[in-house]
Amino acid sequence: MKYLFILLLFPLSLFAQKKPIFKIDSMTIEGIILDKDWIWHTGDNPEWAKADFDDSNWESIKPYQSFFDSPQLDNAERGWFRIHIDVDSMLLNKPLMPVFYTIGASEIYLNEKLVKKVGIVSKNPNIEKTFTTPIGLPFIIVFSKHKANVIAIRYSLTHGNFYFPKFAYTKYSPIFISLQDAQMAHDAQMALIKQLVYFVILMGFFFGLAFTHFSFYYYLPIQKANLLFGLAMLVKGIAFLTDYFLITDLISVSGYTILIIIRCIAFSSHSLLLVLAIHSYLKQKLTNGFWVIVSILVCVFAFQFTDINTKLELSIYEYSFAIPNLYYLFILRRTIKAGNNDGLMIYYTGIICFIGLVLRPTTDTLLLFGINYPWIPLMGDALLYLTYFSITLGMSLTLARDFAKTDTSLQVKEKEVQQLSNEKLRIAADMHDDIGSDLSALNLKAGMIRQKVKSGKQPISEIDNLVDFTRDIAKKVREVIWTVNARHDSLSSVVNYFDTYADDFFEPTNITVRTSLPKDIPQIDINGENRKMLLMCFKEALNNVLKHAKANELNISFTTDNALFTISIQDNGVGFNPVLLRGSTAESNGLMNMQERMTGIGGQCRIQTSPQGTVVVFSLPI
Repeated sequence: MKYLFILLLFPLSLFAQKKPIFKIDSMTIEGIILDKDWIWHTGDNPEWAKADFDDSNWESIKPYQSFFDSPQLDNAERGWFRIHIDVDSMLLNKPLMPVFYTIGASEIYLNEKLVKKVGIVSKNPNIEKTFTTPIGLPFIIVFSKHKANVIAIRYSLTHGNFYFPKFAYTKYSPIFISLQDAQMAHDAQMALIKQLVYFVILMGFFFGLAFTHFSFYYYLPIQKANLLFGLAMLVKGIAFLTDYFLITDLISVSGYTILIIIRCIAFSSHSLLLVLAIHSYLKQKLTNGFWVIVSILVCVFAFQFTDINTKLELSIYEYSFAIPNLYYLFILRRTIKAGNNDGLMIYYTGIICFIGLVLRPTTDTLLLFGINYPWIPLMGDALLYLTYFSITLGMSLTLARDFAKTDTSLQVKEKEVQQLSNEKLRIAADMHDDIGSDLSALNLKAGMIRQKVKSGKQPISEIDNLVDFTRDIAKKVREVIWTVNARHDSLSSVVNYFDTYADDFFEPTNITVRTSLPKDIPQIDINGENRKMLLMCFKEALNNVLKHAKANELNISFTTDNALFTISIQDNGVGFNPVLLRGSTAESNGLMNMQERMTGIGGQCRIQTSPQGTVVVFSLPI
């Protein structure tokens, strides 16, 4: 009977002592992921690192799951993971490279030998040093025996770390380990380098846009949309900078959590700043809808601090960024319907961005729930680029276009203001130099005549001179008024005024004036400064004909050809000595003044003389 009882218990004892064993028969291209047959025990004992330690009463666990799915890890704060491994003889004594991911502090033992240490494992939070390894820590292990290999991991993550237990977004999984050969590990490192280069390019792109639009705002502070858009690009660049730091090296759990928080704030701020930039660009006040968007993003951010399923959390977090996009699409659509098409490019690129923001989290959600097809990651990457660059480029190009237009417009206005200022100075100078001095002379002459009348004299000749002098002053006043009045800026007004002036000027003389006018005078404006210079040159030429030419005929022609306005004055007089053009007499100064005045307004004065007469030609581009 006794022996029968022992025989009955023997199979049960075999079953109770049976241990889960992870078998590695060969090395695949993807490597071997140690994703099953792990066991766990709370506490700390150096004996638990030994391969022959009896761990039959330890509980099964999946350390590669999130903390939400392994509450015993969150409650225990410290313990050991173990996995029993049988290795094919082909892999014995061959260097293998485990890639180890962890959140916490870990010591990795292979058959009692410490092969890797991350941080300091301790139950005392003041001693414990915890890290995250988002890129995986490669190191070398060698299996020297075929069976009964044990990888034991001493692990801790105490609640003494303030940030980690509060921030659910960082609670991925305590450990994840895979075995690869050297070539696989090298390929993984090259992929990491490519990813780092990718982040550097994105940072450079967004920081470059931020600098560009800050420069636009510096030169044109009236366009506040450039400031807000520049800030949006700056925080987007900061978000990618945190991504760069998150995958480049070991980071403490607290530091990792802070970077994640900064990243979340940066992406949320980017969305809000983009909405503010569009509001500013459209010159619209903030609506109640904007504050609803702010409230939603704040709630989504606070959502990261709740202990709920990470898959659901990530999906909600990523989908939330489509809400601000939908809001500013509504604003743009409303303004476009109202007839303002300035934001049309932003609207169309915003639609593309919205498609990416909706479909991109869908690909992540499919992968999180184990639905994986080769086209899903490729589509996810394409959609990611759409969200990064579509609305960004649309907004940037729109603001750059408006900056160029506004800058050109301001330059034109500045030039107009400067011309107006110069015109005022010129008018003041004319009034002072010509009319002011003449009025002073008029006052002096009138005073002299009054004294003669008081003394009983009758200065008839002086009164006649005074009348002629007054007529000359009135003529000068009309000339000043003509050059100032903007209604006479047209080319036709210039031609008509000069024609009338020549007839009036030579009317009391015996010189016959013949005038040739163009059939069609183009509708072109000539500003007051140019009209004044032309008139002064025209008057100087007529005075020279009257005083020096001894002519009895004068031909004046006005022509417009090849964007050039030309005035030709030809007399049949005796001409003059060409040396006067290089002299310093009163006559030569008048000739030189005509050439200098025309050159000053971008024109030209040509003078040809002979004993048969003189031709003076004024030409001005129009």
